[in-house]
Amino acid sequence: MIENLTYANSSDTPAPARTIQVTINDGGAENATASASTVMNVTPVNDPPTLDLMSVGANLLVNGSFETGTLAGWTSQSGLTNASVVSSVTHPDSSFATVTTVDHTTGGATGHLVQIDTGYPVGTTGPLLQQTVTLQAGQTYSVGAWATPYYPAAAPIIRIEINGVPVITQTLSLLQTGTWQQLAGTFTAPTTGSYTLTIRDLNPVGGGNDFLIDDISLRGPADAVTSFGNTFTEGGPAVSIADPSVLVTDPDDTHLESATIVLTNALPGDLLSYVGTLPGGINAVIDTGVSGIVTVTLSGHATVGNYRTALAAMRYENTSDAPPVTPRVLQIRVFDGDAYSNTAISTIQVVPTNDPPSLLDLNNVTFTESAVNAGPQLIDTAVTLTDPDSANFAGGALTISYTAGDPSTSNDQLSLHDQGTGPGQIGFSGTAVTYGGIVIGTVHAGSDGTNGSGLIIDFNSNATPGAVDALIQNLTYANGDNTPDPTRTISIVVTDGVGGTSAAATSQITITAENDPPVIVATGSPTYTQNRPEVVVAPTVSITDTDNTNITSATVTISNTDRTHDLLTLNATAQAAASSAGITITSYNPATGVLVLSGSATLADYQTILAGVQFGSSSGVPTDRTISFVVNDGTDSSNVASVTVDYTADTIAPNKPVISAISNDTGVSSNDGITSDHTLTISGTAEPNSTLELFLDGVSLGTVAVDGDGNMLTQRLTPAL
Repeated sequence: MIENLTYANSSDTPAPARTIQVTINDGGAENATASASTVMNVTPVNDPPTLDLMSVGANLLVNGSFETGTLAGWTSQSGLTNASVVSSVTHPDSSFATVTTVDHTTGGATGHLVQIDTGYPVGTTGPLLQQTVTLQAGQTYSVGAWATPYYPAAAPIIRIEINGVPVITQTLSLLQTGTWQQLAGTFTAPTTGSYTLTIRDLNPVGGGNDFLIDDISLRGPADAVTSFGNTFTEGGPAVSIADPSVLVTDPDDTHLESATIVLTNALPGDLLSYVGTLPGGINAVIDTGVSGIVTVTLSGHATVGNYRTALAAMRYENTSDAPPVTPRVLQIRVFDGDAYSNTAISTIQVVPTNDPPSLLDLNNVTFTESAVNAGPQLIDTAVTLTDPDSANFAGGALTISYTAGDPSTSNDQLSLHDQGTGPGQIGFSGTAVTYGGIVIGTVHAGSDGTNGSGLIIDFNSNATPGAVDALIQNLTYANGDNTPDPTRTISIVVTDGVGGTSAAATSQITITAENDPPVIVATGSPTYTQNRPEVVVAPTVSITDTDNTNITSATVTISNTDRTHDLLTLNATAQAAASSAGITITSYNPATGVLVLSGSATLADYQTILAGVQFGSSSGVPTDRTISFVVNDGTDSSNVASVTVDYTADTIAPNKPVISAISNDTGVSSNDGITSDHTLTISGTAEPNSTLELFLDGVSLGTVAVDGDGNMLTQRLTPAL
C-alpha cells in the first residue's frame, strides 16, 4: 500500500520542494510506530497568460456611456445635483487651466460624458444618479466606472452601491484632476429581482467636490468566448478593439513582456492607434509594411494591469470616404517572456455613410458688357465636382440660384452651353440635358434660368459624377441690358439623391460697363437741280443712346469726290437751335466735304439741328450726292446714316436777258440823252437765280443777280470813263 501512495499539486505556482513523512503503527498495546520521510521536489512549469477581450457580459445599464447625449435611463435627484451631458470639459482652477477632459468612451470631443455639480446642501451625499435593473440570484456581477475631479479643491469620494450595499468606495486623486480614474468592484445578487444602482459622493462639503463620470457599467458573468465585437461608422470617432474591462491574467507572472495586435485583412484607409499615453514601461510600434496587414506591437516589461490598460486604449478607424464594408478581423495575444496567451479575436463591423458631393475651384468671373450682350458666356470651365461614394445622382439635382445679398434682375439669363452629342459633350435641347448623347436630366419646371430666375436640373440614373462635372463646367450667363447692374452672385448646390447635399459654392459675376454708341437714323428723299436754291437733306432725324443723354459732336459729309462746288449749310431753324444750345458750327469745307457741329447738347437739340442741314451746288457734274450723318457721345461715334440727293445738272441754255430800263437822264435836260451822272441803274429780266455780267462797248460793268422770279436785282454800275 505504501508503495502505491501518490502526490499531486493543483497550484499554478507550487513550492519547489516539500518533505513527505510516512508513519506506521503496529496497533499493539505499546502503540509502536515507525517513521520515514522523503523530499518531494516539484519542478514548476510556466503557465501561459490568458486573454479575454470581453471579460464580462454585456452592460445591463441603459445609456451607461451617455452616447445618446442625454441622461436617458437614469434618474437624478432634483435639488441635490445638477447632472449635465457634455462632450468635453475644461477645468476652471488656475492650476489646471490648460487641462481639458474629453469623452472616455471615444477618446475624442465628439462623444459624451456627465458633469455632476454636487451643489446639494452640506451634509447631503446624494443619491446623484440611479438606475434599476434585474439581477439573477447567485450571479456575480462586475461593476465599474471612470471618473475624475472637476475642481481640485475637495476630493470627491465616489460610492457606487446596489440596493444600499456598498460595492465601490474610492477617493478620486486631486493630483490627477482631468485624468480618468477607474472604479471597479463586484456584487453577488442574493435573490432574483430588481436592484437599484446608486452613485453618491461621500464628501458632502457642498462645494469644490464636483466630478466627471463616464462608462458606468454593470455586467453579468464572464462570457464563454474570448472574442469582442464593435462597430465603426464612417466619419465617426475611432472605436475600441477590446472591452474597457479586458481581462488579462497570468497565474505565475505579475508582468508581461509584449502584446501583438494584427489586423489581418486591412483595407484602404484602415488605421490602428491608441488613445492618450500608454502606461509606463510600454512602447508601441505600428507596422504597415505588409500589404493587407497592420501590426501593432506593444513591448516592455510592465505589469499585467498596465498591459490590460494598454489593450483597452487601442482603437480602430477608417479614414476613407468610401470604406469597404468587409468586417475587419484582429488577432490579439500577449506574451509573458516564456509563452504566448491564447489568440483572442476582435471583429469590427464597418458601416459606411453617404458622403455629400463636393464642389471645388468655382471662381469669380468678370465679363464685358458687350460680351454678355452678344450671347451666353461660360461661367467657369475649371470648377470640379467629386463624390467618393455615389455611382450616380438619380433623384438628385443641380441648383443654381442667386444669393439674397447680391440678387438678380430680369435681364440675367442662366443656361447651358450646347456642345453637341459626341462623347464627353453636354447637349441641351428644349428641357433635356444630355451627356455623350444620353439624357442625364431635365430642366425643372419654373426654374429654367431665364429672366432672373434660378436654374434647376433634375437628374436621372445616367447622371454620373463625371457627367455632372461636365455639366457644371458648361453653365452659361448672358445679359442683354445696355446698363446692367455691375454684380450678381450665383450659388451652386448639388444633391446626390440619397441625402447628400454639397456645400454651396458661389461665384460673383461682374460685368464691366462699356459705352454704347449712339444710333442715328436720317430720312429724306431730296432732289436738287444745279444752281437752284438749297434743299433740306433729311427732314427727319432720330438719335438714340442707351447710356448717354447728350451728344458732343456731329459731322455731315458729302462723300462724293467731286464736291468743290457743293455747299452744306443750316437753315434758319437749325441755326437758331445751334445758337440756343451753344453748339459751334464749323462751316462746310469743300476740300473735305465736311460740315462740323461741336459742343455738348441734348439728343433732341442735335436732332433739330441736323434736320435743318441744306444742300446746294453749282457743279455741272450730273452725279447724285451721298450725304452722311455721324454723331459722337464723347466716347464712341454712331453708325453712319446716309441720304442720297437726286442731283440734276442744268443743261438748258438760259433765257436771253432783257434790259427794260437804264437809269433816267440827269443834268441840264432829262431827255437830251446826256447825263451828268455816269453811274447807271440797270433793271430787267433774265434766267431765274442766274448771275448776269454786263458789258459796255466790250468793257465789263460788273455783275447783276437775278432772283427766283427772273427779275434783275437793282444794281448801280459805274462804267470807266
